[in-house]
Amino acid sequence: MNDKNFAAASLAAQAMGWIDPVTKAVVPPIHMASTYQRDEDNGFRSGRIYARADNPTFDQVEATLAALEGGPKALVFSSGMSAASACFLALAPGDHIVAPKVMYWSLRHWLAGFATQWGLKVEFVDADKLDAIAAAVNPGVTKLVWLETPANPTWAVTDIAAAADIAHKAGALLAVDSTVATPVLTRPIELGADIVMHSATKYLNGHSDLIAGALVGARDDAYWAKLRTIRAQLGTILGQTEAWLLMRGMRTLFPRVQWACRSAEMLAQKFATHPMVDQVLYPGLPSFSGCCRCASRAASAGPSPRRHASICGSGPPRWAASRA
Repeated sequence: MNDKNFAAASLAAQAMGWIDPVTKAVVPPIHMASTYQRDEDNGFRSGRIYARADNPTFDQVEATLAALEGGPKALVFSSGMSAASACFLALAPGDHIVAPKVMYWSLRHWLAGFATQWGLKVEFVDADKLDAIAAAVNPGVTKLVWLETPANPTWAVTDIAAAADIAHKAGALLAVDSTVATPVLTRPIELGADIVMHSATKYLNGHSDLIAGALVGARDDAYWAKLRTIRAQLGTILGQTEAWLLMRGMRTLFPRVQWACRSAEMLAQKFATHPMVDQVLYPGLPSFSGCCRCASRAASAGPSPRRHASICGSGPPRWAASRA
């Protein structure tokens, strides 16, 4: 299936139109092998050596996610934390990092603890404020700017394109945790991001039956090679069954996110006028500080953004622009 000829929703639903060349099955098998046969001269011309480096079950889900995000390569990991931490482990002790004050608590705790003890210099800022990012970035010293947008749990929204410009002028990479938005709503690479991270446990899978993470790169370069090496050497690969389940979940990504958007919009509008509610954190409301940034970002996800929604609650975060 040529990803240029089909809508993103079709690519996800059809899993890139994959067909088994031998059996003609339309659903891929689960490859349980841990190792692969060597050639007669002891080589591995198949490109596969050991399942800790890769597994054929990863191929389809990685190719599909890369196509949805608009990047050349994707890597699936054993969790969102393993995917995110790989981005920092690919740096060197002494490197300076700019990260949001408002972000997924477990990653923030890891950055403030292990990453700092390891030698990274982490500076937390109000990442929804571009002047705060610009003030924190040190040209030639800052190596990575990390964004989470919309940010959990306040749904603060950052202008990705502007943040990318700030980072790149300083010689730094921009990585975006796009777990909440998903490629249904935002494609950070098109806005200048170098790396997109997902906790695939959440919206990408959507069935609460696996733990997974993923990275998509804007380029297959030296930094990307480091990420692949870290996954292989630390063994933070996704299980074969989990990779198969993740592809199963991604087939329904678009309708699930769109329906979540509609529900969130309805709830946000209702609670916005409720006499017992002081404030609704909802990027689609005109009163929300990031409302305009939401509209411009949602437009990058497709040709016809129609509505926006976000609301706090006990379930997964909701921020969206429903797409025709």
